[in-house]
Amino acid sequence: MAVVIFLWLSSAVWWPEDSDQPSSETQGAQLTQVEVTRLVEQSYQPLISVQAKTKANREVDIRAELSGQVLSLPVKRGGLVGTGETICELDPQDRLAANASARAALARSELEYIGALSLKQKGVQSELAIARSLANLEAAKAHQEKTEYRVKKLRMLAPFSGVIEDRPLEIGDYAQVGQICATIVELDPMLIIGQVSAADITKLSLGQRADFIHSEGIIDNVVITYLASTTDPVTQTYRVEAQFKNSSGILRAGIAGTLAAETRAVRAHLIPASVLLLDDNGNMMVKILSNGNQIQNMTVEQLGVGENGIWVQGLPERADLITMGQNYVTAGENVSPVFATPAKKLK
Repeated sequence: MAVVIFLWLSSAVWWPEDSDQPSSETQGAQLTQVEVTRLVEQSYQPLISVQAKTKANREVDIRAELSGQVLSLPVKRGGLVGTGETICELDPQDRLAANASARAALARSELEYIGALSLKQKGVQSELAIARSLANLEAAKAHQEKTEYRVKKLRMLAPFSGVIEDRPLEIGDYAQVGQICATIVELDPMLIIGQVSAADITKLSLGQRADFIHSEGIIDNVVITYLASTTDPVTQTYRVEAQFKNSSGILRAGIAGTLAAETRAVRAHLIPASVLLLDDNGNMMVKILSNGNQIQNMTVEQLGVGENGIWVQGLPERADLITMGQNYVTAGENVSPVFATPAKKLK
């Protein structure tokens, strides 16, 4: 019995139990597990979108250059008017008679000058008389042109096709010199006015196509026609103007919307918005795998928003992006990656 007990106690010395030290497999199981998606750079055209508003291409106040009673107003307020059409007409008073008298005086002066030249050829007219006759002729021409101009200005004409936005005078009113007879606005083409940042103004160019998105739909035949060279002193942004054909009158001035223009294509990655983090300086960053299974922080720049994520720059051409578990790992840490099924190219 004593020999059996001795052998049993000795077995612990000769055949020790397995060590409590973890195996390499156990060590691997203790690494934090993260989901990884492999990304490849794609071609992307960043979209610049700014708040904008429609504006009349031109707006002009038609003012009276003569005083007189308003005789007729052929176009109503809000009505369409073509180039050269009469907007206001004043009572001519004695201006027509004055013009007729000036024409007659001009004709008489022309005859007198011709007669003086004829007498000169016969040697019976002095140079002084001829010079006086020529001076009378030139004075008659100037007076006739002046009266002709006054008759012409009795009718105030539209300088371009547009809409009569305002018409403060009525038939029978007495118009003073400089008084507004009507305000005409040109709505075709229509202007679109917006403000863009200093970073975006360099990405736009004159003649570039754009879209105007408003509450009633999208206008896609917009062309950028002006880019400011100096900033607004208040907003520190640059003015941008675009035009589109509005011959059908589909839009009025003052409609708010969004002016959107595509810039030149760049190489970028489309990533889920959920993977974006902020570093200590407030910059956007993501976490990727590098040097095998080690975590690396990468600062990225957002270029735009797509239907399936956010377009960014700053990653390697091919990147293993941490898409799940990024909040539980730190830079330099080794992890246990689980690769997600490669997704189709997203747009």
